[in-house]
Amino acid sequence: MASAEECRQDMTQLISELCTALDHQNEEESLKILQSIRNASASNDELVQFLLDGSLCDPLVYAARSGFLEIVESLLKEFHVNVDLPSKILGSTALHCAAVKGYASIVSLLLRYHARVNCKQLCTGSTPLHLAVAAARTEIVLLLLKNGASVDEQDASGWTPLFFAARLNIPKIARILIEFGADIEKKNESGESAISIAEKLSHSEVLAEIQALNSYRNHRIRAFLNGSPWT
Repeated sequence: MASAEECRQDMTQLISELCTALDHQNEEESLKILQSIRNASASNDELVQFLLDGSLCDPLVYAARSGFLEIVESLLKEFHVNVDLPSKILGSTALHCAAVKGYASIVSLLLRYHARVNCKQLCTGSTPLHLAVAAARTEIVLLLLKNGASVDEQDASGWTPLFFAARLNIPKIARILIEFGADIEKKNESGESAISIAEKLSHSEVLAEIQALNSYRNHRIRAFLNGSPWT
């Protein structure tokens, strides 16, 4: 009979193989390895605890990045993987990866398992909303905002999601962010605003959108302060 240490080593090897298969986007092989992990941990409380201690957080992140909904759900439902643990390799959570790739079904699943919608990447301080905006994932941007994403959260450089919409000239997403209350005058660490970035890059479309929405919002505020109903 294998010792407890040998069992842990075998499990570590299986997890490594699972990460490799997921990274190579080999879903069939990943499912086979996941079944091997399932079989090995059955009726072995020590291995179950080993898995619960965070050993499967990297596979969860890789599965989310590859768009493998079934595997993500198995890891959360069967193995109770901590949905908010960042990958030790990537520094991102599963929600970051699903958001940037545009996998709405996985984003929704992670949110149902109470993933922190404003969690930050270890290296950049980016939230899933930052990444979704930067990748022009309109559906994900709306999904995150409707589930409580902070529209003005700043990354390590002081950039809010609106800065990325301005830099990349994405007027549709800029409109969504502003409609959810984005602060147009927010400054980054360099003293820039979303408007100044759009002006510097000559991004006339997004600049016009931001300025028009800002003017409209200011008009509504003035009207409200003068006694008109807020509509």
